[in-house]
Amino acid sequence: MSSIPSANQQPSFRGAIRGILPSIIINGVLPYVIYQLLKSYTSLSDLNILFISAVPAIIGGIVGIICNRSLDLIAGVTIVGIAVTIIAALVGGDPRLFLIRESFLTVALGIAFLISLLFPKPLWFYVIRYFVSSNDRERAAAFSANWQYPGFRTFIRVLTLTWGLTYVGEFILRVILVYNMPIAQFLAVSPFIFYGITFAIIAFTFAYSNRARRQGEERRKQAALAAEAENAKVAEAEQR
Repeated sequence: MSSIPSANQQPSFRGAIRGILPSIIINGVLPYVIYQLLKSYTSLSDLNILFISAVPAIIGGIVGIICNRSLDLIAGVTIVGIAVTIIAALVGGDPRLFLIRESFLTVALGIAFLISLLFPKPLWFYVIRYFVSSNDRERAAAFSANWQYPGFRTFIRVLTLTWGLTYVGEFILRVILVYNMPIAQFLAVSPFIFYGITFAIIAFTFAYSNRARRQGEERRKQAALAAEAENAKVAEAEQR
């Protein structure tokens, strides 16, 4: 999970990627190493091995919750992910179903994003406001005020649509790969594929956000110039 930027910190693509690097190690590298070691030196079933390989991710999620000291958005997502992992291991009984567990939550979020497009304000409006405001009411109110601008509404809806389609597509791709590749091979290549998708969607988000911000600043500048021109005309008319 990436770290949450502070209210006074300008988010950056490099910062977001650095925040994901620990997740790559915990959720990508360690599970593969643990799986290979246990597969080679024990007689455990694939399901038991996969469950053990998920222990670092479970511990990492719990540590994140403890460090945050509150059940915020990131902690809530982590708890749901841990619950899905345990249920998949104890109830499902299918090691390949266990491999899909990471996408259960993301596909649910993807569907929720797409459905939210039918509502007045899509989910990404609330997601961005959460990170921008850092629970500060004044910042949240200032962010919410942007909804009056058509360009801002388009920006939010495009992000919501893009992340929704990406999450749903990631789930479909994972299912296809899980049921058509050996488990060891999937564990080896899946971090490159799925973190590659994550990097791509983050890069798009920052690029699109920067473009939207520049366009917004240009519109505000033009509006200010138009207002100054109008004021000048009024002042000239009064002098006459």
